[in-house]
Amino acid sequence: SSVVYVGIGRSAAAVADATPNGNSVPQFPPSSSPCEVYILLGTEALQNGNASSAIAIFRRGTRYHPHEASLWKNYAAALATQWQLQPLAEKTDANYCEASASAGLALRLGHMDSEKFLQALDSLMSRRSATPSCPHDNVVDFLKPVNDIRREASSAREPGASIDGERYIEAIRDACSADNISIGLTEEELQSEQLYATTIHNIVSVFDACGVVALTNVYSSSQIDEAALAQTEHFYEQSARSEQMSAIGGRGVEVKRRGSVLRQEITCPLAKPFTQLTSSSMVLQTARQILQSTNVELDTFSYIQSEPGSSLQSWHVDMGPLVDNDRAESSIILPAYGLVMVVPFIDLDSSNGPTEFIPGSHVPPTAIKGGDESFWHDAKTGKANSKAPTVALNLQIGSALLFDIRTTHRGGANESPTSRPILYASYFKEWFTDRVNFAGRQSRWWNELGEERDGLAKEKLYSRIDSRQYTKMLEDMLRERGVDIKEL
Repeated sequence: SSVVYVGIGRSAAAVADATPNGNSVPQFPPSSSPCEVYILLGTEALQNGNASSAIAIFRRGTRYHPHEASLWKNYAAALATQWQLQPLAEKTDANYCEASASAGLALRLGHMDSEKFLQALDSLMSRRSATPSCPHDNVVDFLKPVNDIRREASSAREPGASIDGERYIEAIRDACSADNISIGLTEEELQSEQLYATTIHNIVSVFDACGVVALTNVYSSSQIDEAALAQTEHFYEQSARSEQMSAIGGRGVEVKRRGSVLRQEITCPLAKPFTQLTSSSMVLQTARQILQSTNVELDTFSYIQSEPGSSLQSWHVDMGPLVDNDRAESSIILPAYGLVMVVPFIDLDSSNGPTEFIPGSHVPPTAIKGGDESFWHDAKTGKANSKAPTVALNLQIGSALLFDIRTTHRGGANESPTSRPILYASYFKEWFTDRVNFAGRQSRWWNELGEERDGLAKEKLYSRIDSRQYTKMLEDMLRERGVDIKEL
């Protein structure tokens, strides 16, 4: 089996709970990464004829390293091995389906041999009188027209944009309905806090194709009730503090208006119960798989309070292209580098204004034949292309909505008599920093840099340097006053 060296995560000894019957973990070199240890343990179990143990080990590994292609490939192989060894009367569709979904995830993550594995698996199944119906088959079927169009474009040999815009829009409209992009978790997954391959396959397939997906039952009602109460208390505490500070000429609470004075974004305190929502095992497994990295970080950690009468937002994206070359004609569609999670603290419906999306709009217009910057929406007017499909999701308490940071969306108007609070958190690969929506603190000297150099303002050029120096200056001032900053 191929081994991927990660070098981060859980220690080798920490995988002891993945071995059955409390068996001790064999000694491996100190350089062994946790991912490598899972593969070595699982492979050893499989070679010793213990497919069940191998399945348990590989499955545990995919929980902590869901972005590792070789773990999914080995998990699929162990499942297929067990399925083959079982007597005909004992064969279950579950192992086949899980093996198929696991191989599909490995293929998505770049393990090209998994395509041959899937073909071999299908060949085995063709010998049976009845082909099993798998949980992810339906998702594969309704997304097929979208994926076929994108596959045709990526395999096109001629340079330039290759996606047929009209076909693509119609395929997206049919595939990315509210029902299709809503995925539920099983009770077993909720209890074990680990997603099955079939579920993750469904989630990432919808996300990749539509740019948005909803998980309908991630949190318990008690978790949301606790978070909603904490959010309400925090909001009124911050509002009172803001009024007090304003009265004496100081700065109030850090508030960002979202298109209306009646829609405000406030940073969450870095404490429970808010952190329990953003560090949910199911959410982290999904975010790591989507972003294809263990090292994901939260960038936005806020709640948005939309009061009664808050207006409909203009269509917008939270972040634009990753690199300027995205603007050049190309059929290449880069994978997501960031995603946003929305967790409602109350049920969302048409009266209080759920978030609305243009599914498929995470694909840049430059990848579409004849597409220009206003193909999905006009950034100047905030209006959507009249042909673009739209979808609004009426989320229930306990749901989590995930969307690509590049997907066009807007907040709905709150026409109800009550406030509409939602958690709004963004996950990014560790190297990315959002300095468009969240600029760093700057010194007064930075404002005096002024002049441009080769068309680039010096304020922009030196913004990160000045922000670090500004922080150091504040730390030095605190030290001079006898404050131990390590205790802050």
